[in-house]
Amino acid sequence: MILLHALDAPYDIPGLDIRRGDTMYHLLSDVPGAAGTAELLGFVRACGGQDSWMQSAGTYREHFDIFGEWAALARELGARVATGREVAVILAQKRAAMTTTTLPVPAITSRQMRVVDELMLGPYGIDLRQMLELAGARLMELARIVLGGTVTGKRIAVLAGPGNNGGGGLVAARHLANAGAQVHVWLATDVARLRPLTAGYLATLRALGHAPQVDHLPDAAELAACDLIIDALVGYNLVGPPRGLLAATIRAANAVATPILSLDLPSGLDANEAGPADPCIRATATLTLALPKRGLVLLAAQPYIGDLWLADIGIPRRAFKRVGARVGPLFAASPLVRLQPASLAGDALASDVVQWHSAE
Repeated sequence: MILLHALDAPYDIPGLDIRRGDTMYHLLSDVPGAAGTAELLGFVRACGGQDSWMQSAGTYREHFDIFGEWAALARELGARVATGREVAVILAQKRAAMTTTTLPVPAITSRQMRVVDELMLGPYGIDLRQMLELAGARLMELARIVLGGTVTGKRIAVLAGPGNNGGGGLVAARHLANAGAQVHVWLATDVARLRPLTAGYLATLRALGHAPQVDHLPDAAELAACDLIIDALVGYNLVGPPRGLLAATIRAANAVATPILSLDLPSGLDANEAGPADPCIRATATLTLALPKRGLVLLAAQPYIGDLWLADIGIPRRAFKRVGARVGPLFAASPLVRLQPASLAGDALASDVVQWHSAE
């Protein structure tokens, strides 16, 4: 049975335009496991919702956050209003019936991620430079894993864009060079369009004796001769398909057989619901930062992602709670966590998304 549980929002949830104190509802099934997921997805689709809006997917707590007209429609379609006491009993029963040794990993929208960034820069006092330094360091660590344990002596191409994602790529280039890699950097933009931090990282590379190619299409032969390509062209703020030099650089990377490691998302993949654009990087592996972005759960995105890894960049769990995402101790064992996909409802109901869990 599908249940509605009313509650007052304990904090603002920007991704849903909910303010603290507003009445909202949890929509859930009382059936544990894949059968309950299938029942819940089928009901939400009948309401006009999307699979990827599910919270805590694949766990005993899976639900949808709804309010306003959508809640009224859910009642019209047969959802029963349940008390907090009833829901607590149901969740306990579902928890007992569902055992797993992995942690669920929620996906968030670009809007939620922007709010998290604002929290980091504001009340938590952790600036963007600190997060980019960690992102670049984690990217270098994963490059070592992808290349079989070492980057020393390896030829690595770093493709960077004008934004902060490009800055993370330039930090990784510095770490890789320090570790003995032969690093070749292309900036798919002119210097005037660089974000301030990215421009600063470019200056650092030049001061260290590196000469990145700026506003220049990578040479196909050079890309083909590399052991790895790092894609740091576009992050979660992509609007519309890549154009101009960005698009040409993506096509050049896809045209060679060299493995590609993408930062946060494969460039060209929308962070939300739009899916892969034309063109879109086809990555061998993707290192997403903090939490997966919503676009990474789409089945249509899976051929572009490769192996999905999650990186700790110092964002506290309470920051994600502020935007409606509950996160367990994902990085208890390592700052890099490989994620495993699973069908959202198993064989019970086909879905257009996957759920992500930490690897066992």
